[in-house]
Amino acid sequence: MAKGNNREIKIRFEKEMRFAGEQLEAVNDITWNERDEVVKEVMKLVSERLDAGAIKYNEQVPITLQECLESKRDNLVESIEEDVDSLVYSIPEVILQTQLSDSITYNLLRKANVYKFYALYYSMLALKHDTKRKENE
Repeated sequence: MAKGNNREIKIRFEKEMRFAGEQLEAVNDITWNERDEVVKEVMKLVSERLDAGAIKYNEQVPITLQECLESKRDNLVESIEEDVDSLVYSIPEVILQTQLSDSITYNLLRKANVYKFYALYYSMLALKHDTKRKENE
């Protein structure tokens, strides 16, 4: 597996996160400072998780069809599983937040969950149309 996979993932992750932040800023959901602070925090987490995964599994995340086939990994399926896990944890947090007086956190989490569900719908539709196994037969 290529040694530069995690580096490429980090580059694309940051680029796409910054773009999404620009869209949120354009509709006044966040400020430029908030975007930059969040990107910095999240990129630290991304680096830590990719580095820890590379050590734990003795490989980087596969990014080519050949790498996925060789490692018997399907990033789309794994991402769907992670999307579900995220919601399994964030829904109880929303429930917990109803017990507190801070409605800002509650409202932000509700909005976040809506977008997570959107992502899950789109990912499931992508899986339905995914042809990578058929193309390799």
